[in-house]
Amino acid sequence: MQAVNNTTQAGVAAGQAFRTMHWWPEADLARLAQALDAARARWRSAWLDQLSPHANEDAMTDIVCALAHQADFQPGAGNWQPVLAENEDADSQVWLDASQVSGEALAAVLLNMTAPQSLSAKGSPGLVSELVQAAWQDCIKALRSSLGSASVLYPESGRQPRFGASGGIGQALPVRHMSAWSGAVRVSLPWCGLQLALHIGPGRVANLLGADKKETLPAAPAASDALVPLHKALSRQQTSLRLELSAVELDLGSLQALVVGDVIPLPHKLEQPLAVIGEDGKLLCGAYLGQQQGMRAIELVRVHAGEFPAAAPAL
Repeated sequence: MQAVNNTTQAGVAAGQAFRTMHWWPEADLARLAQALDAARARWRSAWLDQLSPHANEDAMTDIVCALAHQADFQPGAGNWQPVLAENEDADSQVWLDASQVSGEALAAVLLNMTAPQSLSAKGSPGLVSELVQAAWQDCIKALRSSLGSASVLYPESGRQPRFGASGGIGQALPVRHMSAWSGAVRVSLPWCGLQLALHIGPGRVANLLGADKKETLPAAPAASDALVPLHKALSRQQTSLRLELSAVELDLGSLQALVVGDVIPLPHKLEQPLAVIGEDGKLLCGAYLGQQQGMRAIELVRVHAGEFPAAAPAL
């Protein structure tokens, strides 16, 4: 599925700065979640292969992606740390909140323990601590790989985001990212028993979804258009319907004697629906007259056999 990037340029007067407006539909947010899920699966395969497939049920928890201004989880305040290069433009940056993660919790996941324990109580705190740090670095590497070019922009020697409430100095997220149509995305990211949160700038989201490339692609020639079902191909074609009362027969003498103001009784009962006729003359359904918002309207109803008499021959 191609990414959909609904963008417009907003401005009210010449000389004012224009703001790009983004809105990501559910399908695009689902694609973003799939990319993060793939990174999580790679990390799990590298670090948790010794566990049974269902040993950690939290690993199967869904990733939730939402527009930042609509997100009802992880408010703007938090221990946010940049994931990508610190000189990255704010709209292309990704922030991580790992304040809910601890070394003990990560060790419990890695060692398949039922509850976190103090690192000093595990017999080899130095070895366990190194294991935890290596796993965390691989977690950040997996996130960077799914969000950008980790091998080129973010070398192993680069600064690594830390976990824990006191693991780093929290940064304030850009205020404009909290506005409607900003395009920033907030992610609730369960990570194999840990709970992470991401805030992705609109430029990074557009790049990940390929929205910018989509806008510059030339239109495909008509000959290469994919086939579509017939009812969809005809869905925008206009047609006409005819609404009819029951047919009435008049002799030629009565017809010649008609003047303006005459009343002609019809063999159409008041409780009987009107006939809706298609362009081919076939009966489509019944209808009752009505009104809606000051306009004449009809309500379509299903017809039953014998409800409409045969049409009279045309004169």
